Amino acid sequence: MRENIKLSSQAEVDQCDRTEIKGNLIISGTIGNLNKLSKLKKSGGNLKIVDNSNLTSLSGLEQLGSIGGFLILSFNNSLSDLSRVTN
Repeated sequence: MRENIKLSSQAEVDQCDRTEIKGNLIISGTIGNLNKLSKLKKSGGNLKIVDNSNLTSLSGLEQLGSIGGFLILSFNNSLSDLSRVTN
């Protein structure tokens, strides 16, 4: 069964201890960093990172090796560093 996860606050990101998400992962809200997502290796669906005005980098996603759908980045006005996602 595909599960969709939405993280909409820094506290929710910090509590996410997943290595895999079988469905879509949506990260949207008042989020400043993705550091606690460092265990995430696979997203079975889309990875959508949108509307995070405080997010400056994708640091924390270095272990993400597989996205089953699309990577969608939009309206992250402070995001200036995409170098952490190289897989």
